[in-house]
Amino acid sequence: MQTFLKSAAVRALLILLMGIGLIAYADIAPTMIVRALGLLFIIPGLVTTLSAFASKPSGAPMLPSVVGGGSIFFGVILLLLPGLFVGILMYLLAALIILVSGMQLLRLIQMLREGMSVNIFYFVFPIATLIAGIYILAYPNETASLPFVIMGYAATIYAVCELVLILKSYFYHRSLRKAERAMQAEAHPTPDVQESATDEAEVELLIQDDEPKNV
Repeated sequence: MQTFLKSAAVRALLILLMGIGLIAYADIAPTMIVRALGLLFIIPGLVTTLSAFASKPSGAPMLPSVVGGGSIFFGVILLLLPGLFVGILMYLLAALIILVSGMQLLRLIQMLREGMSVNIFYFVFPIATLIAGIYILAYPNETASLPFVIMGYAATIYAVCELVLILKSYFYHRSLRKAERAMQAEAHPTPDVQESATDEAEVELLIQDDEPKNV
């Protein structure tokens, strides 16, 4: 559970940074993201191609060379012509917003099934971000001037709400673990507790044995 919460927190922080970047730099953020993706294609392509040539100096294997060369070529296109892919990026980010909003709704439902008290207010944010993502996918031309700003706010709202839910889930499960350990301690007392109880029983027996003598 802790590993899952950590990965969810990292994902939420990354989406929060993306949302803030889209809001603050709506004009240049899409182009920068596309160029960053270009670098992510170029670097692995170079590594693959160089590794292929290094493994066989006489001639690189065909498949790794083709894959590495294709990755480099596509990365260069992303770097030099980012405007061609900004529209595609808008659809990808909108699809991402829809996906994570749906996951957040499923998380809320799971928290209710586990017995956690979840205010209905928490359902408002993922539903709002889900609607924003669907609206951008359905009407991209009508929102052409503000699509990335909308996605920036949607991503920021999602990330903040997700971090709150992660903290809520963490403290809830921690309280459950404490209660479980307390119940186990009561059911299986430690040797010190058992010895103390034995000593108290022996003292009571001695007192009972001395009472007839005093009479």
